Amino acid sequence: MKLQSAWCRPFVPGMRSLIPGVADHAEFDGRTWREPRTRLRFALTQPPQIRSIYGFPCRHESMFWKRSPRPDITAPPWLAAAEVVRTREEIIARYVAAGDVLDLGAVDARRAIAPHCEQLANCSTLLHERIRQVNPGVVGVDVDREGVQILRQRGYNVLAADVETMELGRQFDVVVGGEVLEHLPNPGRALATIKKHLKPGGRLLLSTVNPFCVEQWWKILRYGDIQVHEEHLMWFDPRTLGQLLAVSGFEVERLYWLRKRRRHGQWKLWLAALRSYVCPHFLIVARASP
Repeated sequence: MKLQSAWCRPFVPGMRSLIPGVADHAEFDGRTWREPRTRLRFALTQPPQIRSIYGFPCRHESMFWKRSPRPDITAPPWLAAAEVVRTREEIIARYVAAGDVLDLGAVDARRAIAPHCEQLANCSTLLHERIRQVNPGVVGVDVDREGVQILRQRGYNVLAADVETMELGRQFDVVVGGEVLEHLPNPGRALATIKKHLKPGGRLLLSTVNPFCVEQWWKILRYGDIQVHEEHLMWFDPRTLGQLLAVSGFEVERLYWLRKRRRHGQWKLWLAALRSYVCPHFLIVARASP
């Protein structure tokens, strides 16, 4: 009840001078600022020092957003400093703007949904196309020979090869694997092959689904089961993927939580704002060790 009363506390007019550009009559997402729900939704997107201005006392932070350290677990620096972003494309674009780039899983088509000719009718949604817009010299690789043939006919530089056994005869500055590793029967072997194709100090960008995302918890509570992609063979979370990268000769540099997802309920967005570990996807940036 104390928490509820803090949320519903009237907005103090004198506080608005501390918030540039915000007044009592301001609106957020189409709602009046004085409504408690509006203040709650806006405050959840702010850092702790700003949240208290909107009527969220610091004594409640330990209940939700202030992380209590666990004595038995020490988070790696890259995990403790993780950032939350909306899409993977905005992060990948920073690394692929220059140099030689290799894109793994360039076809990105699901046989169970529709034929390749239908799925690849609009290539603008492909991650490979987004990378190509930033770096026209990107090389794509995919084990799907039918999809590779369609992309090659449309002018894409894509090769038919297995990520675990490919021999391309050249090295790259950046290798991108968007939602690829969970499809492979032997991801450790794939990482060893990827390292051979990276220049010294080259970077590997891997994105994958988060098994602890709020969507999966909701499906367990509602349906008693989880949703699994028909071609996925395993799950990774940031810690296990970081450990696999370490034993494969990589050093993790950054972690990004990817929050954008279709059909998100408002309460799911709130949970993602409070605890980033329930975001639907994440992206790891690793550097090849000498």
